[in-house]
Amino acid sequence: MSIGSLSLISGPTPVVIIVLGTAGVLLSLRYHQRVWRRQLLWGLPIAGALVGLAAILVDGLALIPYQFPNSYYLWFGLILLTVVLAVVGWTRFRWWHRIFAPIAVALTAIMGFTLVNQEYGYYPTIDALFGKNAQHQVSPDEADKARQSDQNSGVMPKQGSTVQIAIPGPISGFQARAGYVWLPPAWFVDKTKTFPVIEMLFGSPGDPADWTRGALADQTANSFAAQHDGEAPILVMPDENGSATGDTECVNSPLGQAETYLTQDVPNFVRANYEPKAAATPAAFAVAGLSAGGMCANMLALRHPDLFPIYADFSGLTSPTPSERVDPAAAARVFFGGSTEQYLAHDPLHLMSTMSFPGLSGWYDVGTADSESLAAQRQLVPLAQRAAIDTCAHEASGAGHDFQFWTQAFIDSLPWISYKLSLTPKPASVIATCTPPF
Repeated sequence: MSIGSLSLISGPTPVVIIVLGTAGVLLSLRYHQRVWRRQLLWGLPIAGALVGLAAILVDGLALIPYQFPNSYYLWFGLILLTVVLAVVGWTRFRWWHRIFAPIAVALTAIMGFTLVNQEYGYYPTIDALFGKNAQHQVSPDEADKARQSDQNSGVMPKQGSTVQIAIPGPISGFQARAGYVWLPPAWFVDKTKTFPVIEMLFGSPGDPADWTRGALADQTANSFAAQHDGEAPILVMPDENGSATGDTECVNSPLGQAETYLTQDVPNFVRANYEPKAAATPAAFAVAGLSAGGMCANMLALRHPDLFPIYADFSGLTSPTPSERVDPAAAARVFFGGSTEQYLAHDPLHLMSTMSFPGLSGWYDVGTADSESLAAQRQLVPLAQRAAIDTCAHEASGAGHDFQFWTQAFIDSLPWISYKLSLTPKPASVIATCTPPF
């Protein structure tokens, strides 16, 4: 095992980091002559006050529109405490203690990062932390050369490849960051077979690479392809937000024509660049998303069932919203110029309550420790069933709103999605409860 493949969310590496960080706090104290009492007398109130101020700014004034566990304040407080301990004890420190003081602060900060990363699993390995976004990533030119070589030799590669590529928006005018495309092994050697596509949407804040770096979608697809003679759907991971902190909710709004981009520009790009390998018919597309992308997947399938007859919603909320909680009035104002009519036309709750969608198939998955998304799924699933959608739903016991869950959710749903896309045989069983029975 290489150093880069070491896990940052399980195993010995995070344990070692946490032990070192804790030691950094303790060794910041000057125990000789009881200087530690003075350090704590100043350090605890100052760190506590600064953490309290941060809480007021973040929670009270909603400067950060994203929820996170209260334990984050503790990790932030420990970093501040270590800084104050070093400042207060500096004049009484020996030379080696002064050298160690900034190291202690750094160790505490790394520990805090590790504990936050464990919560979400955003950087699962050291390689991911230092910029490796996919297991087997190649340039577009390398992918084209490999396809030509493999077709000439007739030898299928052992794994698929991920390409980072700009997906322009000539129709929408949407300014997207580069997206990612995962190509299955059979795509490289089969000159005649068409492959269906899953358009995969991330959350906010986020990046198209979240699906490969954090949720390991490329590794899941490689494992799936290995069980199906190299065949799997092409995975297309576009940028629906335009920036790391953007949040278009995948609708056309003053924030950008994201819906047009995802339903016209991206499919057109796939067809133009991967034909005849990517299926040219609308029914060959599915859409899946995590977090805010999960709501997007549900909404886009309801609004464009001819393009996306299959969708998967992992931990999505019920409706478009500019914040962590559904707020129809704010959504109408931010995204639709105050139009309630336009908001309802993009609201899955309203769409499934007032319309029927025979021929549409949807997979819902959520962790039971993810309270907001769990409540949303329990609203959406009965409505989907009553709207004649072929519905599968699963609640993962104890799972949260994190990449460990989304990795498993894609593993569980991919056989069903691939079957619905008519690529691979019907799986013997699925983990979800389906209506009608699967």
